[in-house]
Amino acid sequence: AYLRRVADAGGASILVPRGLSPGDCEEVFRRLDGLLFPGGVEDIPPSFYGEEPVEGCVCTPNEAQDALEFCLLKLAIERGKPVLAICRGIQVFNVALGGTLYQDISRQRPGSLSHHVVDITGNEIVHRIEIVPGTFLAGVLSTETCGVNSRHHQAVKDPAPPLHVCGYAEDGVIEAVELPGHPFAVGVQWHPELMNTAGTTRLFEAFVRASAGE
Repeated sequence: AYLRRVADAGGASILVPRGLSPGDCEEVFRRLDGLLFPGGVEDIPPSFYGEEPVEGCVCTPNEAQDALEFCLLKLAIERGKPVLAICRGIQVFNVALGGTLYQDISRQRPGSLSHHVVDITGNEIVHRIEIVPGTFLAGVLSTETCGVNSRHHQAVKDPAPPLHVCGYAEDGVIEAVELPGHPFAVGVQWHPELMNTAGTTRLFEAFVRASAGE
């Protein structure tokens, strides 16, 4: 789905393998115009943001994935390459810059919406979000409210100091962040690659245009 949406927006995708050395990671990075950090089932270890595991939460980390994504994300931020971070990607984005996560929304925010809803197509609207007016993301999506799917049990808790929150769920859970002053650095908690809406199309098109230097 990620590859298809990038292609539909006019881009060409390169899959970066896990297990690269720091030197190889740097070499691959130099050849990329933009970076898309996708969703995934592995949790980021709480030790990455200075916490102990919450009772009842089972972390399923992937060390090779973490090493690759944190390396590439930090390079992209330092050197101004476009970043689109989706689901687990927004969590990597936040932690890499100094933020924290809810290890499990249902345990740590009782009464919240059900955020982990998996439907067959991923195109089902599970809840609505509010986009903060005047933000970069609001300009990209051309709206200040939209319906989204939802397939996550973790979420941004304390945003990293450089990041601005630009989207919230109806229960107050953070759904989108952006990095002011960067050409394009946006993280969203939902899965736009699975949704057939005008806003998600605009998001991928804007990412590809930014990667092309437009």
